[in-house]
Amino acid sequence: MIGRTGKAQAHASRASRGNQTVLVLEDNLLTRHAISEALRHDGFRVLEAYNAAEAMDLLRTAPVDVLFADLNLPSDDEGLIAALYAQIQQPGVKVILTSARRREEDGRLDDDFGPFVPKPYLIATVVELIRDHARRRSAERALRSHPVGLPPILWSD
Repeated sequence: MIGRTGKAQAHASRASRGNQTVLVLEDNLLTRHAISEALRHDGFRVLEAYNAAEAMDLLRTAPVDVLFADLNLPSDDEGLIAALYAQIQQPGVKVILTSARRREEDGRLDDDFGPFVPKPYLIATVVELIRDHARRRSAERALRSHPVGLPPILWSD
């Protein structure tokens, strides 16, 4: 059972993730809806796209922290095209790719992008990957806004 402090911490963590936006690019409506709802429940802002054209329109107009993209949308490699576009349009965006037809070993996708999640996947696994990224990004922002002073180095001969 989570105590009052635990509930407050969980709520605060979810609220801080509300500053993070995830673009879910998936052509299967049920899959897109399920992952999007899980991310919203976890406190993320979520944008949804059915194909690369929709995703690229959103990437031109809205800041995105994470792109979760299916590689094989209505046509092959649409997800890969959107991922490349995301990296150009919004440097620093975290890209997580998924596919039922490809495997990570097929092209070392994680070398150019973030983690690869083969289908079928557990929604909780994807949410945790995105949550981990959000934690790291929040910590990086906190360090940039409140630099930690390093103690002076004492030199002695």
